[in-house]
Amino acid sequence: MGSARNRSWSFSRQNLFQRCPRAFLFQYFPWGEPEQDLLWFLKRVKTVPLLVGELVHDSISLALRQLKETHFAAKGLHVMANIQYEAKLKSSLRVAEIVRRGCKAPGKGTVLSHHLSDGKRSSIEEAGRETLEESLRAFEASEAWRFLQTTYPQNWLPIATDSDDKPHIIASQGLGFRQSIGLRVYTPYDLALSTGGDFIVVDWKTGKRTESALEQVRKQTASYCLWALDRKYARRTLRVQPFFLVPGEQWDPKVVTNAQLDEVVADIEQHDAAELELLRAESYTDGTVKQYVADRGDFPAKPMVSVCSGCKFLTVCNEGKEAVAVA
Repeated sequence: MGSARNRSWSFSRQNLFQRCPRAFLFQYFPWGEPEQDLLWFLKRVKTVPLLVGELVHDSISLALRQLKETHFAAKGLHVMANIQYEAKLKSSLRVAEIVRRGCKAPGKGTVLSHHLSDGKRSSIEEAGRETLEESLRAFEASEAWRFLQTTYPQNWLPIATDSDDKPHIIASQGLGFRQSIGLRVYTPYDLALSTGGDFIVVDWKTGKRTESALEQVRKQTASYCLWALDRKYARRTLRVQPFFLVPGEQWDPKVVTNAQLDEVVADIEQHDAAELELLRAESYTDGTVKQYVADRGDFPAKPMVSVCSGCKFLTVCNEGKEAVAVA
């Protein structure tokens, strides 16, 4: 039995639930599972693409804060980002060696999944270096960066740092939900700004720009507009810009329609209902929820080689290991 003291919604949480309920259980309900301590460690494990995405976002956020505070447009963002990337690789190798010796891993430090399984694989890491540099070079040469330098930074909302509370709303009827379910809905946009009669929500993307990816990020950025509605920015025209960091990407924020917002709300409600059906709420005597309990049998694995081979929970999932072994 796994458990958690609270629940929330995020685009990534819903995607993981749909992709593999077992991985969802390991990620969000590790307390009480036989592998609890190991699961807590594995929750922190990252892939190289995820690390690269974080470094790209951090670099752009730093450049935006510098522009906002000093009106200085930073250049050569990939140089510092690459230094940080190399430092993270070294840290990961150090922690992975501690784990392989059977010792308890330190509470902090980046751990990359390929260091735990196959040791250092130069092809994966070199691909990460290339993506890191190409993404940041594409940002510096982009229409988005040129446009932002023509706006008034005082019209930007504060650019979040790692220590800030993540942007979120509480699901309520005022935002279009059928009832005020009290669910915390995370909306971690990368940049939001007012310009002219528009309020624009921006999300930087380091992945490949495919039709499937575009469909996903449009839904994701539309969900971020719920935060804008909650903060009363709906007086302006709401627009979203999922901006892929590839050469030639156009700055073309799209209007978010009421139908899109209704679809987002419906998706959140459906996921919340589906998740609740699989959980048992244990309450204190005053009726408040003490914890949500999940039975592993209700969260089956969905073994697919392409997914399981890169899953950070592979070492504790028999179905995943079997799928990878057969392949």
